[in-house]
Amino acid sequence: MANDIAVATPSLWTSICCDDSITTAAHLDIWLRRARTQPLCISLHGDLSRDVAIAVRRHGYHLQILKLQSSYQLEQMDPTSFLSLTKLTVVNATVKNTHLPECLYIFYFTPALVECDFTSVSGDTLVSLWKPTPFAHLSLRCLQLGDAKSKNAALLLKYLTLPALEILHVSDSDQLMPNHLASLLTRSLPPLQLLHVQGLTGRFDDLDEPLRLVPTLTDLTLKFREGIDPVSALKQSVLTPHLGFLPNLRNVHIHANFSLNVNYDVVVSALAARGAALRSFEVFSPFRKPDHHIIATLKEFAGDHGTHIYVGSRKHNYIPPNSRE
Repeated sequence: MANDIAVATPSLWTSICCDDSITTAAHLDIWLRRARTQPLCISLHGDLSRDVAIAVRRHGYHLQILKLQSSYQLEQMDPTSFLSLTKLTVVNATVKNTHLPECLYIFYFTPALVECDFTSVSGDTLVSLWKPTPFAHLSLRCLQLGDAKSKNAALLLKYLTLPALEILHVSDSDQLMPNHLASLLTRSLPPLQLLHVQGLTGRFDDLDEPLRLVPTLTDLTLKFREGIDPVSALKQSVLTPHLGFLPNLRNVHIHANFSLNVNYDVVVSALAARGAALRSFEVFSPFRKPDHHIIATLKEFAGDHGTHIYVGSRKHNYIPPNSRE
């Protein structure tokens, strides 16, 4: 009786997680048929057979959320039927990276896509020969591109226009070229609210003008490559805000691996310019300890404005909260 009710209830079969220990293509196809035309959420893990990918493709017209462990699984599917897909995650936990042409190919056939995460991305040695036609995706609001192991991930941004983009994470193990990000922001003029960039060199000037085009930005995270002084790199932009530069910025997070002296006066000036509008300001790096008067000034600012301030290594904050001594 209970089994009959379950089989006859489509909503019970709309969210399915598959792995190679229990799932066959025949089982999956039966489960997906029971969902009828309900929106589907499918997660695939492990070394699944090609027949499993074909079963997913067969029901692609009402697939809404798809999570894959590898881009190889994505290659086995035909995304031309994924017209209803709104969220895609490709983790690449144990196998090769997703290559840039594969990423762009997916965008062509998923017009309803709102959120996309390509966790590990690679532009190989032939990437300089890859000259695709630039593509505008009108629905995408959240894009995570790459991780600390990715290479040339930001190159994809040269070929995308994303006018609805609100959240962007882009990471690169190689040096991330700011001009790729700048080209995206300049073309798209998106209502960007959160920007997370990892792999930056000291060349931040290329981003100065494009960031002026996204005054909606509230959260900014910047991760620099080893040996880069982030205070010096950001002195003429984020840390010296000119009139109208990121007026809605509320949270700033800077990550670096720089152990020499930095100009803490620039940090103090940046906080003073932002004033009470800034909710949190964090600089993670093994800096040398600031002078006593700098510590006292930053503590006072935190107490007066209620701003969370963190300056120091991940293990030690030179500006401890709730203290103004």
